[in-house]
Amino acid sequence: MSNISAIVAGVAFVTLAATNVVAMLEASQPSRNGTTRTRLIALHKAGGYLFVILLCIMAYSMSQRLVGVGITGHLPTHLVLHIVLVLVLVPLLLLKILIARRYKHSHSSLKALGITIFVISFVLVSIPAFSELLRSANPGSLGLKLATSLVVGVCLVQCALVFKKRKQPRASVESSGIPEIPARLIPLTDRENAKSPMHLLLSQTEQHTHDTKTLRFQVLDERLLCAKPGQFLTFQWTIDGQRVPRSYTISSSPVHENYVEITPKRIENGCVSVFLNERATPGLSVEASGPYGRFYFDETLHKSIVLIAAGSGITPMISMLRYIDDLELATPVTLLYFARTGADIIFENELVRLSRSLPNFKYEVCLSRPDPTWKGRSGRLTEEFVSQNVTDLDSPTFSAVPRDSWTTHARFCRLSA
Repeated sequence: MSNISAIVAGVAFVTLAATNVVAMLEASQPSRNGTTRTRLIALHKAGGYLFVILLCIMAYSMSQRLVGVGITGHLPTHLVLHIVLVLVLVPLLLLKILIARRYKHSHSSLKALGITIFVISFVLVSIPAFSELLRSANPGSLGLKLATSLVVGVCLVQCALVFKKRKQPRASVESSGIPEIPARLIPLTDRENAKSPMHLLLSQTEQHTHDTKTLRFQVLDERLLCAKPGQFLTFQWTIDGQRVPRSYTISSSPVHENYVEITPKRIENGCVSVFLNERATPGLSVEASGPYGRFYFDETLHKSIVLIAAGSGITPMISMLRYIDDLELATPVTLLYFARTGADIIFENELVRLSRSLPNFKYEVCLSRPDPTWKGRSGRLTEEFVSQNVTDLDSPTFSAVPRDSWTTHARFCRLSA
């Protein structure tokens, strides 16, 4: 392989590695819709195939070069390092392909593997390139100056990006007006969204129990929904000519950014809950602000979770479970769900589906007023019930939401044994 061909192959090699990492990180963003995520995954797969092919070509070229050196020849230090990096890169690639193909529920480790492969690829190409440049270039030559300028320029760009990211949140907080909800209750990343309401249009409804219904709203604005699983929206309902604000937890997975679902439970003499369960029909428009709330699941922080819910408190939990299912996370999840009767179990079919889809998910339903045909648990939340279903009370993160409540003040918390 000629020097020019080697340079082109090296640049293409690093570019493919960087493209694969960016595509993988973008596809894992919760704000990405299904179509965009599918395209990014397809791009990642195509780039991965090209990357492996190019690695084989470069490895063959390296083997030919080693043959030319001969058995008694002395290998340069950078060439020895080159060989070591290739020997490290090959098993990492095989491991990444194996996880992607056969162990889909370990996908959370693919990001770290992809970034590691990119770093090794960059070092693999840059070390011999800079070594050759420094060996052949004369002090003060144009090539050496260009290489030095490139390194300095990259460092300056990195510093500028870091400085810009640090300054922007401060400026946005100082220039923002008075929010609808106190800023201390709103995560910093959500304060910009809190300033301007979304316009939503009711597109479909689904009855779950005799007094609970899910309403799906399409997001009409260019600004799509960007929420975390477990957060809530504040709606401005117009009922009989009067404007009535109410907050409802998002029950859909925030992976879907073009629509949002809520699941209100009908409460006797409840103005909004009765309206939503009995009178709301497709075509209804409403404004909503948010998302709000510090009660949410974060896969980077919560490695194992236990969810405890009663009645309509299941809504943030189902959002978290759907989110975990959509991203195929390997997070171990235990759900303890309490309801009055079998007819009051919200998302019963969805829980069955999720138990089949998620290998690390288990749940237990307990009824306080079971009928004679009920074969499951009965009673109320007790220490004994928790200890029977959760073997390790120290490692998981616990969260609990009571019946008929929304999650403004709830948050993840540790429970002592």
